[in-house]
Amino acid sequence: MMTNNPPYPDQPGYYHLCSDGDLSPLFIADDDDYRVAFNLVGVCAANCDVVVLSFSIEDTHPHSLLYGTKPACTAFKLMYEDSWAHHVGRTRGTRKYAELDLEILYVDSEEYLLSVGTYSIVQPTKDGKQ
Repeated sequence: MMTNNPPYPDQPGYYHLCSDGDLSPLFIADDDDYRVAFNLVGVCAANCDVVVLSFSIEDTHPHSLLYGTKPACTAFKLMYEDSWAHHVGRTRGTRKYAELDLEILYVDSEEYLLSVGTYSIVQPTKDGKQ
């Protein structure tokens, strides 16, 4: 049985950061958006107490496998969402479609951990990206 809550919220664990791509169809509009979305992962990791184990930037949403406490991973999520909304507002003149609706899901099994790690590493090449 999967749960969104770790046994001890202040203990580090693995978290899957993701969203429903259907909710943000204009996430990546051009190469500049891709570069910003990609680099935001590093900026957020440098400013939050998390380790990014793997990630990918899909055309409609980001995926990340994070290691840290739930509060630290939540800080990462909020910083990513806020920074992305700022980028969209600055470059597109409106924040319409800037909302990512990211979720943080606690990884509660080895199977889930392997699935998230594999997906976030392999998916871009399956989509034809380098």
